[in-house]
Amino acid sequence: MPRTSKPKLVRNLNHLDRDRGYRFTDRDPILEFITNDITDSGWPLSYVALRSGVTIGTLYNWLSGKTKHPQNIKVEAVLTALGWDRLIQFRNPTTN
Repeated sequence: MPRTSKPKLVRNLNHLDRDRGYRFTDRDPILEFITNDITDSGWPLSYVALRSGVTIGTLYNWLSGKTKHPQNIKVEAVLTALGWDRLIQFRNPTTN
């Protein structure tokens, strides 16, 4: 049976000149906040994992620096378990 070639994947990168998003090179800054708060709380990772529903392995990877870009749903769960609420506020882009 002859092999069929895969269709060529074309990536349109024309938007890159307009992209002005923040690009962190190290870890996401929210991880610094969360890891400091977990350490300051004095709670064991197993307790934070139980309260948040996030696995101990994920929390360990955050604390050890293995994870650079955490999933937002897990960040929100851990923040809530630690007693924090994140506020998203509208800023009118025309009035900077």
